[in-house]
Amino acid sequence: MLRRLHWKALLAIVVVLGLSIAALAVRTIDIGILGSSFQRGSDEVLGLRLGLDLAGGIQLIYQAGDENTKPTADEMEGLVRVITRRVDGLGVAEPSVQQLGEDRLLIQLPGIGDEAAAKELIGRTAKLEIMERVCLDALCDPADPASAEDRPSGLTGADMASAQPGTDNLTNQPLLLFTLNTSAARRFAEVTQRIYDTNTAAISNQLAFVLDGETLVSAGVRQPILSGSGQISGNFSTEDVRLLAIQVNSGRLPVPVTELSSSLVAPSLGARSLSEAIEAGLVGLVLVLLFMVTYYRLSGVVAALALVFYTALVLALFKLVPITLTLAGVAGFIMSLGMAVDANILIFERMKEELRTGRSLTFAADIGFNRAWTSIRDGNVSTLLIAGVLFFFGSSAANTAVTGFAVALSIGVVASMFTAILVSKRLLFIVMETALRNHPTLFSPERVVRAERGA
Repeated sequence: MLRRLHWKALLAIVVVLGLSIAALAVRTIDIGILGSSFQRGSDEVLGLRLGLDLAGGIQLIYQAGDENTKPTADEMEGLVRVITRRVDGLGVAEPSVQQLGEDRLLIQLPGIGDEAAAKELIGRTAKLEIMERVCLDALCDPADPASAEDRPSGLTGADMASAQPGTDNLTNQPLLLFTLNTSAARRFAEVTQRIYDTNTAAISNQLAFVLDGETLVSAGVRQPILSGSGQISGNFSTEDVRLLAIQVNSGRLPVPVTELSSSLVAPSLGARSLSEAIEAGLVGLVLVLLFMVTYYRLSGVVAALALVFYTALVLALFKLVPITLTLAGVAGFIMSLGMAVDANILIFERMKEELRTGRSLTFAADIGFNRAWTSIRDGNVSTLLIAGVLFFFGSSAANTAVTGFAVALSIGVVASMFTAILVSKRLLFIVMETALRNHPTLFSPERVVRAERGA
Protein backbone atom coordinates (compact mmCIF):
# COMPACT_ATOMS: atom_id res chain seq x y z
CA MET A 1 0.00 0.00 0.00
CA LEU A 2 2.81 2.37 0.94
CA ARG A 3 4.60 1.70 -2.31
CA ARG A 4 1.43 2.38 -4.33
CA LEU A 5 1.07 5.73 -2.56
CA HIS A 6 4.66 6.67 -3.40
CA TRP A 7 4.25 5.81 -7.07
CA LYS A 8 0.95 7.70 -7.28
CA ALA A 9 2.74 10.68 -5.75
CA LEU A 10 5.52 10.31 -8.32
CA LEU A 11 2.94 10.34 -11.11
CA ALA A 12 1.38 13.53 -9.68
CA ILE A 13 4.84 15.17 -9.45
CA VAL A 14 5.60 14.26 -13.06
CA VAL A 15 2.23 15.63 -14.23
CA VAL A 16 2.70 18.96 -12.40
CA LEU A 17 6.26 19.24 -13.70
CA GLY A 18 5.10 18.49 -17.24
CA LEU A 19 2.34 21.10 -17.08
CA SER A 20 4.79 23.69 -15.71
CA ILE A 21 7.30 23.03 -18.48
CA ALA A 22 4.52 23.08 -21.09
CA ALA A 23 3.31 26.46 -19.79
CA LEU A 24 6.84 27.85 -20.15
CA ALA A 25 7.55 26.20 -23.51
CA VAL A 26 5.02 28.35 -25.39
CA ARG A 27 5.30 32.12 -25.27
CA THR A 28 1.58 32.83 -25.39
CA ILE A 29 -1.37 30.83 -24.07
CA ASP A 30 -4.93 31.33 -25.36
CA ILE A 31 -7.46 28.77 -24.16
CA GLY A 32 -11.23 29.01 -24.40
CA ILE A 33 -12.90 28.01 -21.11
CA LEU A 34 -16.70 28.03 -20.73
CA GLY A 35 -17.16 30.75 -23.29
CA SER A 36 -14.35 32.94 -21.93
CA SER A 37 -10.74 33.21 -23.04
CA PHE A 38 -7.75 32.48 -20.77
CA GLN A 39 -4.84 34.46 -22.19
CA ARG A 40 -1.36 34.59 -20.72
CA GLY A 41 2.19 35.18 -21.92
CA SER A 42 4.15 37.77 -23.85
CA ASP A 43 6.90 38.06 -26.46
CA GLU A 44 9.59 38.10 -23.76
CA VAL A 45 11.71 35.19 -22.52
CA LEU A 46 9.55 32.15 -21.55
CA GLY A 47 6.49 34.33 -22.19
CA LEU A 48 6.95 36.06 -18.82
CA ARG A 49 5.62 39.56 -18.26
CA LEU A 50 8.63 41.78 -17.59
CA GLY A 51 8.69 45.07 -15.71
CA LEU A 52 10.13 48.29 -17.05
CA ASP A 53 13.56 47.76 -15.50
CA LEU A 54 13.91 44.57 -17.57
CA ALA A 55 11.93 45.42 -20.72
CA GLY A 56 12.56 49.18 -20.90
CA GLY A 57 9.87 51.88 -21.03
CA ILE A 58 8.32 54.73 -19.04
CA GLN A 59 6.87 54.81 -15.54
CA LEU A 60 4.72 57.76 -14.45
CA ILE A 61 3.03 58.53 -11.13
CA TYR A 62 0.21 61.10 -11.05
CA GLN A 63 -1.74 62.81 -8.30
CA ALA A 64 -5.46 63.17 -9.04
CA GLY A 65 -7.31 66.26 -7.86
CA ASP A 66 -5.73 68.98 -5.75
CA GLU A 67 -5.62 70.25 -2.18
CA ASN A 68 -9.18 71.58 -2.36
CA THR A 69 -10.90 68.73 -4.21
CA LYS A 70 -10.41 65.05 -3.53
CA PRO A 71 -11.70 62.65 -6.21
CA THR A 72 -14.38 60.12 -5.31
CA ALA A 73 -14.01 56.38 -5.92
CA ASP A 74 -16.20 56.62 -9.05
CA GLU A 75 -14.18 59.56 -10.37
CA MET A 76 -10.95 57.61 -9.88
CA GLU A 77 -12.42 54.60 -11.69
CA GLY A 78 -13.49 56.86 -14.54
CA LEU A 79 -10.02 58.44 -14.67
CA VAL A 80 -8.37 55.02 -14.83
CA ARG A 81 -10.64 54.04 -17.73
CA VAL A 82 -10.00 57.28 -19.61
CA ILE A 83 -6.22 56.97 -19.31
CA THR A 84 -6.30 53.26 -20.13
CA ARG A 85 -8.18 54.03 -23.33
CA ARG A 86 -5.60 56.68 -24.20
CA VAL A 87 -2.53 54.52 -23.65
CA ASP A 88 -4.15 51.68 -25.60
CA GLY A 89 -4.06 54.06 -28.54
CA LEU A 90 -0.28 54.26 -28.24
CA GLY A 91 0.00 50.63 -29.33
CA VAL A 92 1.83 49.70 -26.12
CA ALA A 93 2.22 45.99 -25.39
CA GLU A 94 0.54 45.28 -22.04
CA PRO A 95 0.35 48.81 -20.57
CA SER A 96 -0.50 49.06 -16.89
CA VAL A 97 -2.69 51.75 -15.28
CA GLN A 98 -3.23 51.16 -11.56
CA GLN A 99 -4.81 53.16 -8.76
CA LEU A 100 -2.53 53.69 -5.75
CA GLY A 101 -4.29 54.53 -2.53
CA GLU A 102 -7.20 56.92 -2.86
CA ASP A 103 -5.92 59.54 -5.30
CA ARG A 104 -2.79 58.39 -7.14
CA LEU A 105 -2.18 56.60 -10.42
CA LEU A 106 0.76 54.41 -11.44
CA ILE A 107 1.19 54.15 -15.21
CA GLN A 108 3.72 51.82 -16.83
CA LEU A 109 4.32 51.85 -20.58
CA PRO A 110 6.77 49.12 -21.70
CA GLY A 111 8.70 49.74 -24.90
CA ILE A 112 7.82 53.46 -25.15
CA GLY A 113 10.73 55.87 -25.58
CA ASP A 114 8.97 59.20 -26.30
CA GLU A 115 8.40 60.44 -22.76
CA ALA A 116 7.11 63.89 -23.78
CA ALA A 117 4.38 62.50 -26.06
CA ALA A 118 3.24 60.03 -23.41
CA LYS A 119 2.99 62.76 -20.76
CA GLU A 120 1.07 65.07 -23.09
CA LEU A 121 -1.45 62.36 -23.91
CA ILE A 122 -1.97 61.17 -20.33
CA GLY A 123 -2.06 64.58 -18.67
CA ARG A 124 -4.69 65.97 -21.03
CA THR A 125 -8.05 66.68 -19.36
CA ALA A 126 -10.89 64.44 -20.54
CA LYS A 127 -13.30 66.13 -22.98
CA LEU A 128 -16.91 65.03 -23.37
CA GLU A 129 -18.92 66.27 -26.36
CA ILE A 130 -22.57 65.73 -27.24
CA MET A 131 -22.69 65.29 -31.01
CA GLU A 132 -25.46 65.33 -33.56
CA ARG A 133 -24.81 62.22 -35.65
CA VAL A 134 -26.26 62.48 -39.16
CA CYS A 135 -26.72 58.98 -40.60
CA LEU A 136 -26.23 58.65 -44.35
CA ASP A 137 -27.16 54.96 -44.49
CA ALA A 138 -28.67 52.29 -42.26
CA LEU A 139 -25.28 51.30 -40.75
CA CYS A 140 -24.58 54.80 -39.44
CA ASP A 141 -20.88 54.06 -38.83
CA PRO A 142 -19.02 57.22 -37.69
CA ALA A 143 -15.70 55.69 -38.76
CA ASP A 144 -16.90 55.75 -42.38
CA PRO A 145 -17.48 59.29 -43.76
CA ALA A 146 -19.86 57.84 -46.33
CA SER A 147 -21.99 56.26 -43.59
CA ALA A 148 -22.28 58.94 -40.89
CA GLU A 149 -21.17 62.46 -40.04
CA ASP A 150 -20.76 63.87 -36.51
CA ARG A 151 -21.72 67.53 -36.16
CA PRO A 152 -20.90 69.49 -32.98
CA SER A 153 -24.00 70.51 -31.08
CA GLY A 154 -22.17 73.06 -28.95
CA LEU A 155 -22.91 70.99 -25.84
CA THR A 156 -20.06 69.55 -23.77
CA GLY A 157 -19.47 67.84 -20.46
CA ALA A 158 -19.64 71.23 -18.77
CA ASP A 159 -23.33 71.38 -19.70
CA MET A 160 -24.12 68.07 -17.97
CA ALA A 161 -25.64 68.18 -14.49
CA SER A 162 -25.59 64.43 -13.77
CA ALA A 163 -25.44 60.95 -15.27
CA GLN A 164 -26.46 57.86 -13.32
CA PRO A 165 -27.66 54.30 -13.85
CA GLY A 166 -31.36 53.54 -13.58
CA THR A 167 -34.06 51.06 -14.60
CA ASP A 168 -37.15 51.31 -16.76
CA ASN A 169 -40.31 51.39 -14.63
CA LEU A 170 -42.22 49.18 -17.07
CA THR A 171 -39.64 46.67 -18.35
CA ASN A 172 -37.19 46.86 -15.43
CA GLN A 173 -34.37 47.05 -17.99
CA PRO A 174 -31.16 48.95 -17.10
CA LEU A 175 -30.78 52.37 -18.72
CA LEU A 176 -28.70 55.53 -18.42
CA LEU A 177 -30.36 58.59 -16.89
CA PHE A 178 -28.89 62.02 -17.59
CA THR A 179 -29.74 65.63 -16.83
CA LEU A 180 -28.40 68.85 -18.33
CA ASN A 181 -27.88 72.18 -16.62
CA THR A 182 -30.78 74.62 -16.79
CA SER A 183 -28.78 76.93 -19.06
CA ALA A 184 -28.18 74.13 -21.58
CA ALA A 185 -31.66 72.58 -21.54
CA ARG A 186 -32.99 74.86 -24.28
CA ARG A 187 -30.10 74.17 -26.65
CA PHE A 188 -30.43 70.44 -25.98
CA ALA A 189 -34.15 70.65 -26.78
CA GLU A 190 -33.33 72.31 -30.13
CA VAL A 191 -30.81 69.58 -30.99
CA THR A 192 -33.17 66.72 -30.15
CA GLN A 193 -36.03 68.46 -31.99
CA ARG A 194 -33.85 68.79 -35.09
CA ILE A 195 -32.79 65.14 -34.94
CA TYR A 196 -36.40 64.03 -34.47
CA ASP A 197 -37.65 66.17 -37.37
CA THR A 198 -35.03 64.79 -39.79
CA ASN A 199 -35.78 61.13 -39.04
CA THR A 200 -37.21 59.07 -41.89
CA ALA A 201 -38.76 55.60 -42.04
CA ALA A 202 -35.48 54.16 -43.38
CA ILE A 203 -32.83 56.16 -41.52
CA SER A 204 -32.84 57.75 -38.06
CA ASN A 205 -30.21 60.25 -36.97
CA GLN A 206 -28.66 59.84 -33.53
CA LEU A 207 -27.48 61.66 -30.44
CA ALA A 208 -23.92 60.63 -29.52
CA PHE A 209 -21.87 61.08 -26.35
CA VAL A 210 -18.21 61.25 -27.43
CA LEU A 211 -15.32 61.19 -24.93
CA ASP A 212 -11.85 62.05 -26.23
CA GLY A 213 -12.96 61.31 -29.78
CA GLU A 214 -14.41 57.88 -28.93
CA THR A 215 -18.14 57.20 -28.86
CA LEU A 216 -19.35 56.10 -25.46
CA VAL A 217 -22.97 55.63 -26.50
CA SER A 218 -25.27 56.76 -29.30
CA ALA A 219 -29.00 56.42 -29.66
CA GLY A 220 -31.91 57.53 -31.78
CA VAL A 221 -34.37 60.19 -30.60
CA ARG A 222 -37.92 58.83 -30.29
CA GLN A 223 -39.26 62.23 -29.20
CA PRO A 224 -37.78 65.68 -28.52
CA ILE A 225 -36.33 66.10 -25.01
CA LEU A 226 -37.66 69.46 -23.86
CA SER A 227 -37.12 69.20 -20.11
CA GLY A 228 -33.34 68.76 -20.13
CA SER A 229 -33.60 65.26 -18.65
CA GLY A 230 -33.50 62.09 -20.70
CA GLN A 231 -32.66 58.42 -20.74
CA ILE A 232 -30.75 56.11 -23.06
CA SER A 233 -31.90 52.51 -23.32
CA GLY A 234 -30.50 49.54 -25.20
CA ASN A 235 -29.20 46.04 -24.73
CA PHE A 236 -27.40 47.03 -21.51
CA SER A 237 -26.57 45.03 -18.43
CA THR A 238 -26.57 46.62 -14.98
CA GLU A 239 -22.75 46.71 -15.03
CA ASP A 240 -22.73 48.26 -18.55
CA VAL A 241 -24.92 51.11 -17.35
CA ARG A 242 -22.83 51.66 -14.21
CA LEU A 243 -19.61 51.89 -16.20
CA LEU A 244 -21.25 54.10 -18.82
CA ALA A 245 -22.39 56.55 -16.13
CA ILE A 246 -18.87 56.65 -14.68
CA GLN A 247 -17.36 57.41 -18.10
CA VAL A 248 -19.90 60.13 -18.87
CA ASN A 249 -19.22 61.70 -15.48
CA SER A 250 -15.47 61.54 -16.11
CA GLY A 251 -16.06 63.95 -18.97
CA ARG A 252 -18.68 65.96 -17.09
CA LEU A 253 -16.46 66.55 -14.08
CA PRO A 254 -12.92 66.00 -15.39
CA VAL A 255 -10.38 65.29 -12.65
CA PRO A 256 -7.10 67.17 -13.11
CA VAL A 257 -3.90 65.15 -12.71
CA THR A 258 -0.47 66.36 -11.62
CA GLU A 259 2.74 64.50 -12.37
CA LEU A 260 4.62 63.44 -9.24
CA SER A 261 7.49 61.46 -10.76
CA SER A 262 8.67 59.84 -13.95
CA SER A 263 11.42 57.44 -14.96
CA LEU A 264 12.65 56.21 -18.32
CA VAL A 265 14.56 52.96 -18.87
CA ALA A 266 16.15 52.49 -22.29
CA PRO A 267 15.30 49.14 -23.96
CA SER A 268 19.00 48.34 -24.31
CA LEU A 269 19.57 48.84 -20.59
CA GLY A 270 16.55 46.67 -19.82
CA ALA A 271 17.88 43.89 -22.07
CA ARG A 272 21.24 44.05 -20.32
CA SER A 273 19.60 43.88 -16.90
CA LEU A 274 17.55 40.87 -18.02
CA SER A 275 20.63 39.08 -19.31
CA GLU A 276 22.50 39.71 -16.06
CA ALA A 277 19.50 38.60 -13.98
CA ILE A 278 19.21 35.31 -15.90
CA GLU A 279 22.95 34.73 -15.56
CA ALA A 280 22.81 35.39 -11.80
CA GLY A 281 19.86 33.03 -11.40
CA LEU A 282 21.56 30.22 -13.32
CA VAL A 283 24.84 30.61 -11.43
CA GLY A 284 23.01 30.60 -8.09
CA LEU A 285 20.99 27.52 -9.05
CA VAL A 286 24.05 25.57 -10.23
CA LEU A 287 26.08 26.42 -7.10
CA VAL A 288 23.25 25.34 -4.82
CA LEU A 289 22.78 22.09 -6.75
CA LEU A 290 26.52 21.30 -6.61
CA PHE A 291 26.65 21.93 -2.87
CA MET A 292 23.64 19.74 -2.13
CA VAL A 293 24.83 16.83 -4.29
CA THR A 294 28.42 17.04 -3.03
CA TYR A 295 27.63 17.25 0.68
CA TYR A 296 24.38 15.31 1.11
CA ARG A 297 25.04 12.72 -1.63
CA LEU A 298 21.87 10.86 -2.68
CA SER A 299 19.74 12.99 -0.39
CA GLY A 300 21.28 15.98 -2.14
CA VAL A 301 20.40 14.51 -5.53
CA VAL A 302 16.78 14.24 -4.40
CA ALA A 303 16.90 17.85 -3.17
CA ALA A 304 18.39 18.91 -6.52
CA LEU A 305 15.54 17.23 -8.41
CA ALA A 306 13.02 18.92 -6.10
CA LEU A 307 14.75 22.25 -6.72
CA VAL A 308 14.44 21.81 -10.49
CA PHE A 309 10.74 21.03 -9.95
CA TYR A 310 10.45 24.11 -7.74
CA THR A 311 12.09 26.37 -10.33
CA ALA A 312 9.76 25.23 -13.13
CA LEU A 313 6.69 25.51 -10.87
CA VAL A 314 7.47 29.04 -9.66
CA LEU A 315 8.27 30.37 -13.14
CA ALA A 316 5.03 28.82 -14.43
CA LEU A 317 3.11 30.51 -11.59
CA PHE A 318 4.75 33.84 -12.46
CA LYS A 319 3.42 33.42 -16.00
CA LEU A 320 -0.05 32.08 -15.24
CA VAL A 321 -1.06 34.35 -12.33
CA PRO A 322 0.39 36.57 -14.01
CA ILE A 323 3.16 38.43 -12.17
CA THR A 324 5.07 41.36 -13.68
CA LEU A 325 8.67 40.34 -13.05
CA THR A 326 11.00 43.18 -12.12
CA LEU A 327 14.71 43.09 -11.31
CA ALA A 328 13.80 43.16 -7.61
CA GLY A 329 11.37 40.31 -8.26
CA VAL A 330 14.18 38.27 -9.77
CA ALA A 331 16.21 38.95 -6.62
CA GLY A 332 13.28 37.71 -4.52
CA PHE A 333 13.05 34.56 -6.65
CA ILE A 334 16.79 33.85 -6.33
CA MET A 335 16.54 34.35 -2.57
CA SER A 336 13.64 31.89 -2.43
CA LEU A 337 15.88 29.30 -4.13
CA GLY A 338 18.15 29.41 -1.10
CA MET A 339 15.16 29.22 1.22
CA ALA A 340 13.83 26.16 -0.64
CA VAL A 341 17.15 24.41 -0.12
CA ASP A 342 17.26 25.58 3.50
CA ALA A 343 14.15 23.49 4.23
CA ASN A 344 15.85 20.40 2.79
CA ILE A 345 18.97 21.08 4.85
CA LEU A 346 16.90 21.15 8.05
CA ILE A 347 15.32 17.83 7.10
CA PHE A 348 18.60 16.15 6.16
CA GLU A 349 20.34 17.34 9.33
CA ARG A 350 17.58 15.79 11.40
CA MET A 351 17.99 12.60 9.38
CA LYS A 352 21.72 12.65 10.04
CA GLU A 353 21.15 12.91 13.80
CA GLU A 354 18.80 9.92 13.76
CA LEU A 355 21.16 7.83 11.63
CA ARG A 356 23.98 8.68 14.01
CA THR A 357 22.05 7.01 16.83
CA GLY A 358 21.65 3.81 14.81
CA ARG A 359 18.13 4.29 13.47
CA SER A 360 17.14 2.64 10.20
CA LEU A 361 17.27 4.78 7.07
CA THR A 362 13.50 4.86 6.49
CA PHE A 363 12.76 5.58 10.14
CA ALA A 364 15.37 8.35 10.24
CA ALA A 365 13.91 9.95 7.11
CA ASP A 366 10.37 9.85 8.50
CA ILE A 367 11.46 11.38 11.81
CA GLY A 368 13.56 13.98 9.98
CA PHE A 369 10.63 15.26 7.92
CA ASN A 370 8.21 15.24 10.86
CA ARG A 371 10.48 17.04 13.31
CA ALA A 372 11.80 19.58 10.80
CA TRP A 373 8.30 20.59 9.67
CA THR A 374 7.58 22.91 12.61
CA SER A 375 10.84 24.81 12.07
CA ILE A 376 10.19 25.08 8.33
CA ARG A 377 6.61 26.22 8.91
CA ASP A 378 7.47 28.87 11.50
CA GLY A 379 10.38 30.25 9.48
CA ASN A 380 8.35 30.50 6.27
CA VAL A 381 5.32 32.04 8.00
CA SER A 382 7.62 34.71 9.45
CA THR A 383 8.99 35.40 5.98
CA LEU A 384 5.46 35.66 4.55
CA LEU A 385 4.54 38.20 7.24
CA ILE A 386 7.56 40.32 6.36
CA ALA A 387 6.72 40.02 2.65
CA GLY A 388 3.18 41.20 3.44
CA VAL A 389 4.53 44.25 5.24
CA LEU A 390 6.85 45.01 2.32
CA PHE A 391 3.98 44.70 -0.15
CA PHE A 392 1.75 47.02 1.91
CA PHE A 393 4.34 49.78 2.24
CA GLY A 394 5.56 49.31 -1.33
CA SER A 395 2.01 49.71 -2.65
CA SER A 396 1.38 52.78 -0.48
CA ALA A 397 4.58 54.45 -1.68
CA ALA A 398 4.12 53.38 -5.33
CA ASN A 399 7.45 51.56 -5.15
CA THR A 400 7.18 48.75 -7.71
CA ALA A 401 10.64 47.41 -6.81
CA VAL A 402 9.53 46.67 -3.25
CA THR A 403 6.15 45.20 -4.24
CA GLY A 404 7.77 43.08 -6.96
CA PHE A 405 10.27 41.69 -4.48
CA ALA A 406 7.52 40.95 -1.95
CA VAL A 407 5.26 39.15 -4.45
CA ALA A 408 8.06 37.04 -5.94
CA LEU A 409 9.34 36.12 -2.48
CA SER A 410 5.86 35.16 -1.24
CA ILE A 411 5.16 32.86 -4.19
CA GLY A 412 8.62 31.32 -3.79
CA VAL A 413 8.16 30.68 -0.08
CA VAL A 414 4.77 28.98 -0.52
CA ALA A 415 6.12 26.84 -3.37
CA SER A 416 9.23 25.94 -1.35
CA MET A 417 7.12 24.54 1.49
CA PHE A 418 5.20 22.42 -1.02
CA THR A 419 8.33 21.03 -2.69
CA ALA A 420 10.28 20.45 0.54
CA ILE A 421 7.54 18.61 2.43
CA LEU A 422 5.73 16.79 -0.38
CA VAL A 423 8.01 16.50 -3.41
CA SER A 424 11.32 15.89 -1.61
CA LYS A 425 9.74 13.47 0.84
CA ARG A 426 8.05 11.33 -1.81
CA LEU A 427 11.12 11.23 -4.04
CA LEU A 428 13.38 10.32 -1.13
CA PHE A 429 11.14 7.44 0.00
CA ILE A 430 10.91 6.14 -3.58
CA VAL A 431 14.73 6.03 -3.75
CA MET A 432 14.83 4.28 -0.36
CA GLU A 433 12.61 1.50 -1.70
CA THR A 434 15.35 0.49 -4.12
CA ALA A 435 18.48 -1.54 -3.34
CA LEU A 436 20.22 1.71 -2.37
CA ARG A 437 18.56 1.52 1.06
CA ASN A 438 21.16 -1.09 1.99
CA HIS A 439 23.83 1.61 1.78
CA PRO A 440 22.79 4.33 4.27
CA THR A 441 26.18 6.03 3.95
CA LEU A 442 25.06 7.18 0.48
CA PHE A 443 22.36 9.32 2.14
CA SER A 444 24.42 11.07 4.83
CA PRO A 445 27.64 13.12 4.84
CA GLU A 446 28.86 11.26 7.94
CA ARG A 447 29.74 7.67 8.72
CA VAL A 448 26.51 5.91 9.62
CA VAL A 449 26.17 3.44 12.46
CA ARG A 450 24.53 0.20 11.24
CA ALA A 451 20.93 0.15 12.41
CA GLU A 452 20.01 -2.47 14.94
CA ARG A 453 17.34 -4.98 14.03
CA GLY A 454 13.90 -3.67 14.75
CA ALA A 455 15.00 -0.02 15.06
